Amino acid sequence: MLFSPPCEHALRALIFLAGLPEKKPVSADLISEETGVPRQFLSKIMLEMKHHGLVKTIKGPGGGYFLAKSPGEIVVSDVTDVMNRRLKTTTSCILGLEICMDEHPCPLHTQWKKFKQDVELELNSLTLFELSEKVRDKKAHLQSPSE
Repeated sequence: MLFSPPCEHALRALIFLAGLPEKKPVSADLISEETGVPRQFLSKIMLEMKHHGLVKTIKGPGGGYFLAKSPGEIVVSDVTDVMNRRLKTTTSCILGLEICMDEHPCPLHTQWKKFKQDVELELNSLTLFELSEKVRDKKAHLQSPSE
């Protein structure tokens, strides 16, 4: 697991919003139902997303949450940085050794360093729009009659 459960919940909720055809408010109940994110956690997560400018809210009847920016402008790292829940991949040794650095590497240091760089590159470039498209394509594939 690369992300904590709250971070995964945030990603699922925002990917869901990114996949909607219109930029109109969606209720927390619908987001929870469609994404499987427990309702009691969703409100806290969305409040955090709002404070960091990723979602907006409208209160009252017909209100709800919607993305504050275009889904193509929000990258995964925007969400993971807000949730501050990424695993400590930048400073920890994969083997748990106290001393592990380029000058004194552990046996997996080089591979782990490359993996971390690849993950960071993906997190900084993959958009919510791209993820919502992948989710839509996967659902369409799963719903297609098999031949």
